[in-house]
Amino acid sequence: MMLPYRLEARTTPSRTMQLAVPLIAALLTLAIGFLIFSLVGRDPLQAMHAFFIEPLSSVNGWSELLLKASRLCLIGLGLAIGYRANVWNIGAEGQMLLGGMVWAAIPALLKSRFNTNEFS
Repeated sequence: MMLPYRLEARTTPSRTMQLAVPLIAALLTLAIGFLIFSLVGRDPLQAMHAFFIEPLSSVNGWSELLLKASRLCLIGLGLAIGYRANVWNIGAEGQMLLGGMVWAAIPALLKSRFNTNEFS
C-alpha cells in the first residue's frame, strides 16, 4: 500500500523557523527556570532579576561580562575553524584554560606523525 504523503528533507530551513527557533528556545529556558525556582521555594522573579538585570546594573558588571564573552568568542572562533576543516574538537574550553595551542599541539602531533585517533 502506497502512502499519499512523503517526507523530504529541506535543503534550507524556512525563514520563519530560523527566527522562531531561538525565540522558542529562550522562552522555554525562561519557563523552565521559573518552574525550577518555584519548585525549590524561591521567588522566580527575584532569581531572574539576579541572573539577568543585576550583573548589567554597574560598569563593573559590564566589564566582567565582556571579559567572559571575549574568551567564549575566541573559543567559538577556534571551533569554527576546526569544524570547517572537518576536525572535531570537544575540549575547547579546557584547551583555552590549559594553554590553548600548546595543549592542542599534543594530539595534533600524534595525529600527524603516527595517525593516532584523537578521541581515544
